[in-house]
Amino acid sequence: MVSGLFDLTGKVAIVTGSSRGIGKASAEALASHGAKVVISSRKQDACDEVAAEINARHGERWQWRRASRTRKR
Repeated sequence: MVSGLFDLTGKVAIVTGSSRGIGKASAEALASHGAKVVISSRKQDACDEVAAEINARHGERWQWRRASRTRKR
């Protein structure tokens, strides 16, 4: 990835479904450009795992939130 294209330092990116697949890749790319990333998933373990990976590569670039899903009754 070309990191000189833009700088997201000081910005926060919220990426839904960021514990795997395209969401995870997007969160990783945004973090590599300096953004703090809010990682969301329905599973706590998945959030923790992705957050640890991003933190290991980019320092304190992550936050996590477990998303809950509600149904209309």
